[in-house]
Amino acid sequence: MEIIIIIGVIVITMIVFLNALVIVPEYTFYVWSVLRSRVRGPKGILREGPHIVCPFISSTEKVSLELVKKDIKFSFTTKDGFNMSVEGVFQYRPDPDVLHLKGHPDEGRNVFVTVSEEVILAGVIEAVEARIGGIGGNHPHTVFIESRPALGDIINAILRLARPPHIMHKKSADVPNIKNTNSWGEKDWYFCGNPSCPFDKPINANQLIEFYNFHWPEIRVIKANEKELYDSHSDIEQRYGIDVETFDLGNVNFTSETQAALEEEKQAEARAKAANKRIEIAKKFRTEVEVSPQTAVDQADLLLDPAIKKNIVSIQGEAGILGGIISAFTKKGGE
Repeated sequence: MEIIIIIGVIVITMIVFLNALVIVPEYTFYVWSVLRSRVRGPKGILREGPHIVCPFISSTEKVSLELVKKDIKFSFTTKDGFNMSVEGVFQYRPDPDVLHLKGHPDEGRNVFVTVSEEVILAGVIEAVEARIGGIGGNHPHTVFIESRPALGDIINAILRLARPPHIMHKKSADVPNIKNTNSWGEKDWYFCGNPSCPFDKPINANQLIEFYNFHWPEIRVIKANEKELYDSHSDIEQRYGIDVETFDLGNVNFTSETQAALEEEKQAEARAKAANKRIEIAKKFRTEVEVSPQTAVDQADLLLDPAIKKNIVSIQGEAGILGGIISAFTKKGGE
């Protein structure tokens, strides 16, 4: 009888233990809930490895830490009225360390599990479009085509940094030092270190492109060491519970609508130039050789494009429409 009781106790203990044991595989984390309520604080996140939770009343949500890559595209209007299109690849992964802030109904709970992939993508596009749109109104379109690296750095700063470089710039500060990471933990870190720097705080919207073009070596160091910075989570990362790896800028060009309008305008200008040249040659030909207006026009066409072989019979008579215009011009000139 005692043996049966001992075996029973062992079996029950094993059942309880196995129910309480949670093993989190690599490249994932679990969000722990008790009685269907997510546990608040860091202890509510179960990272890679074994964990003991409350048996029978606990549940977990598995979240993959694999990198997510999404193509994004947005547009903005420049100072000279052109609609520009920007394309790139947005890369991020869920961040187990981003919790809802104090005062939020889910304070202390993981943010990522409360939002969908569609919401994240739409929010990122909306935020970047709004910020770049504000800069777009300060510069002509040529600036954005010529300054692609600066535009990419600005977007990365928006997505990845709590405080972008142009906010933390101070001319008297040192160059960022990746070997001395202690200073990065301070709340009020600044950077510059370039005696020829033409900028001083604050940097306004009109100077942003020029600023990022000038300070690209220092900004590259800041981006590479962003996780060492004090409070490194950007607004976007905090809002959606993600860690933005990078934004790889692709094409910066006119929108398809703008390209079509520019092409149509270009063709119209070419047609107008061709027509004017045609009239000019025909008038000159007619003043030197006594021929009909239509013959002069035909000869002008042959001079402009020797491949043309014409045998025209005009329904308007020998002169034709354009020939009539030439005739009117030459008569007016002879009066």
